[in-house]
Amino acid sequence: MNELPVLLTSRVRLGEGVERLQQLHEISSTLWTNMAISSLANFRNTDSRLQGLVCYHHFVALKDLVPESLQEEFLQYCHHLPQKDASAFYYIQDILRDWSSEERLPENIVKLLLTCLQHFHPDDVDESVEASEAAHRGPLWINLGILQIHLWLPVTTFDPAVKRKYKLQYAEEEVNKYRTYANV
Repeated sequence: MNELPVLLTSRVRLGEGVERLQQLHEISSTLWTNMAISSLANFRNTDSRLQGLVCYHHFVALKDLVPESLQEEFLQYCHHLPQKDASAFYYIQDILRDWSSEERLPENIVKLLLTCLQHFHPDDVDESVEASEAAHRGPLWINLGILQIHLWLPVTTFDPAVKRKYKLQYAEEEVNKYRTYANV
């Protein structure tokens, strides 16, 4: 009951107080939602983790190309790749280099996978220099995008104009075939 005299002597009516409280709540939520996210999250770590997961999924998808005797070991190394484990990096790099000579995958796909792997785990970066890691993140995103494009593209290099040409030739052959039947 001690608050009652304060409320009675206040110049703000009860309805206005609720309205102002709602306005303050809206302003507060707007400020918090529009606040720079970088002060809440460390983008460098988040970006690096996301890249690690994308690389991980690309390499795990290659599991069936690995001989069955090595598949379990390959998957274990793939699981360690997002943590930037050097042994996982070298193991997967060696397998990809073997594949380039064996032609298990198209050469451009293997080169892009190797490039992505090297950008994700650069050998020559001094760990005390964080700018070097940040400099590798941009090209890694670009190479991951190019890799996606190459994986989604059809394997054939069949030109649609050539396809039309073949259809036209087939139709002409059919017409000629029916003409010879009609003449007989």
